[in-house]
Amino acid sequence: MLASLQDPSGVFADPSAAVGIVLLRAVDLERFGPVDDALLAELRTAYPAALKALSERTRTPLIVGFLPSAREEERLARWEREIAADLADLPGIAVLGPDEWTRHHAVEERFDARTERLAHLPFTPAFQAAVALRLAEAVRAVLRPAPKVIAVDGDETLWGGIAGEIGPEAVDLTGPRALLARRLLQWRRAGALLVLVSNNDEATVRAVLDRPDSLLKAEHFSVLSAAWGPKPGRLAQAARTLNLGLDSFLFLDDNPAEIAKMRSALPQVLSVTCPPVDELEEFLGRLWPLVPAAATAEDALRARFYEQEREREAVREQAGFEEFLARLELEVDIRALSGADVQRAEQLVRRTNQFTLRARSADGGGVARWRERGEVWTAAARDRFGDYGQIGLLALRAEGDQLDVLAWLMSCRALGRGVEERLLQWLADRAEELGCAKVRLTAERTPRNVPARRLLAALGGGDQDDERLEAVVTPDHLRAFRSWEQQ
Repeated sequence: MLASLQDPSGVFADPSAAVGIVLLRAVDLERFGPVDDALLAELRTAYPAALKALSERTRTPLIVGFLPSAREEERLARWEREIAADLADLPGIAVLGPDEWTRHHAVEERFDARTERLAHLPFTPAFQAAVALRLAEAVRAVLRPAPKVIAVDGDETLWGGIAGEIGPEAVDLTGPRALLARRLLQWRRAGALLVLVSNNDEATVRAVLDRPDSLLKAEHFSVLSAAWGPKPGRLAQAARTLNLGLDSFLFLDDNPAEIAKMRSALPQVLSVTCPPVDELEEFLGRLWPLVPAAATAEDALRARFYEQEREREAVREQAGFEEFLARLELEVDIRALSGADVQRAEQLVRRTNQFTLRARSADGGGVARWRERGEVWTAAARDRFGDYGQIGLLALRAEGDQLDVLAWLMSCRALGRGVEERLLQWLADRAEELGCAKVRLTAERTPRNVPARRLLAALGGGDQDDERLEAVVTPDHLRAFRSWEQQ
């Protein structure tokens, strides 16, 4: 098993693998002979290191399960416990302990001594089925689309007690509540944004978060909504503030009535009832068997970007739009796509649905095909408030005197900042470098690509609601274009 984990061309490293599953039993280490304490200690270090390296190398989610043994031996059980503890908080790795398999799938007899003796098959068919069912549940949860935003209630969810009644200093932040807070912080580090939606006065909520023993602070929340209005309306406002679709939100609340209201008013949101504190730890293990690792630098910086965005908006409110753009001190770096950029480029293809010229391909192989047909460029941006990261992708093909834009994708975080104009000016320069007198951009209507269609319509490509738009323009036209002058 250890060799398989370390093999760079083995089954766990297969790019087509969606999830890796590793099942361990310390007693199996002695199948071919005794294992002394020195070797056990060596393997105690080697297994977590190999699993961590595999997770980081492949970015494939791993489920590590520890199976029970009919022969209990403390040193072997301790080996398993210590490895499980090492893996428990690692991003991208889920851990299932020996008691996980029958918690929801009761089995009268787990072990079969006869098949163990004859074929090293230690478990009964019923227990094997229970293991398969639990693994299926874990895989399903691991493969569930990761939320971009996790919205959470305060009273009896994020903390125990009603803060407005017993006071901020008396609510409970320990035990499973602290586990929930740590898990939310892990998700934030992986790129999710946190939103607090609490029926409380804001001063009360901030007093709870300001406590020295509170792991979550006010600055960890991209939106902090402490008020008394209906929660669906406040969550919808948070989505507008963050410029993100509600279908990327997860909402946690202990009150089934609030969950029912959210499901009725905003069915796009995944709304989940948070259980009482004595069931919370098990619930978190089912909801989030693992927390993904930040796939790209942009993921890790996402929460910080929204903090910077609040600073940008403050400047925008004080100035006209052109003055606002000038005060941003925007810089855009456009370079040919390299191997180091491909992971983020593919992520942009998967995630971008607002500023894109057409729907993503069904097989997700757009980047590879664009590179075969022409040239692919990536754009990164920054301004005086901070770094946007790699936010754009352009695929081009020159045919005769015309430069065709095969694809243009941009993260919504860059819209309305002058990035579009910088890319159009670069397109004009690239066309002339390739000897092209015209640039053609085409767009197909999708349910959500209004920003891209609006820009193409302003360039002269037709009405933004047309099924297909096409603009054939000169480089000079691209250089002169200003989206804000078309409003």
